[in-house]
Amino acid sequence: MPDGGGARVQRDGVPDAGADRRSHRSANCCPDGCTDGGADRHADGGTDGLAHDCADHRTKSGTGGASGGVTLATGLTTQGNAGAVSLVTGTAEVGRSGDIELTVGVGKGAAPGGAIAMSGGGSADQLGGNVVVRSGVGTATTSGNVAFETADAGVKGVSGDIVLGTGVATDGNSGDMTIEGGASAKGSAGPVVIAIGGAVGSNGADLGASAGASADAIGGKITIATGYGAATSSGDFSIATAKGGLEGDAGDIMLGTG
Repeated sequence: MPDGGGARVQRDGVPDAGADRRSHRSANCCPDGCTDGGADRHADGGTDGLAHDCADHRTKSGTGGASGGVTLATGLTTQGNAGAVSLVTGTAEVGRSGDIELTVGVGKGAAPGGAIAMSGGGSADQLGGNVVVRSGVGTATTSGNVAFETADAGVKGVSGDIVLGTGVATDGNSGDMTIEGGASAKGSAGPVVIAIGGAVGSNGADLGASAGASADAIGGKITIATGYGAATSSGDFSIATAKGGLEGDAGDIMLGTG
């Protein structure tokens, strides 16, 4: 920041105290109130040599319409790769590294809540971009969890669905879907469990598995096989219904062809 003979001014309009580096807080930063981490903490995101507390950039609230949007984007390029956008928190030498949180605000009235969408980039001549969601590695202990879940239902309504699917192909095979537990060098491999929650006052939900149909060739197969034990026995295979309740029978097992 150039010194014009008077007090130096930072980007947020707060005078720079000069050599004493005293604490300043912008009126536009952290309007909800963020704690000042010490005498030399500064709220501006600049590079003035001060230690920084936080930076808060938001659009004005609307009273008769929508509030403004915020767009983070790199420029177009005619030759070469477009620039990347990175959201990265700093590394903590002692303690926990910072979180990155993407949250949509609460809506009221007849409109639904806002959505969060993530999609890989398209390509006219090559493969489309990947979308990777991966937990952090725990070098000395356990890696982090990845959870996909919908919110609980409100007073009147049902909880949301989770849909996992690959896209449709017009010339070639559609994509595969694989769900598998990781291998373990020492210990048991992780299990894959598909379970349906219990119901009260209604029938339990069904669990269905069906192979794909074909209009011009053979329909798909369903293969269920136990694991191979190289040094001992292979795994067991069990098909069983639950026992009957107080006023009912155990379920049937039916095997048949079409």
